[in-house]
Amino acid sequence: MVSPDTAISITFGLISVSISLLGVWISYLTLRAMSLDTGNNNNQLPFVHERILRHEHTHIIAPFARKRAPSMV
Repeated sequence: MVSPDTAISITFGLISVSISLLGVWISYLTLRAMSLDTGNNNNQLPFVHERILRHEHTHIIAPFARKRAPSMV
């Protein structure tokens, strides 16, 4: 006979594995949909319309420079 603690831990383990697999499946479907959307965009504008393609990024948190670790010489 299996103890109740073992049964509970096995049940939670199976639930967490199924939730993880569901998340991986949803991620796969999302990535596949994104690649299909970008793959069908073959209409490139000529170089004359460069100003149309310009865009800006607004950062909520200012980007910071990484500090490099001192090199071992």
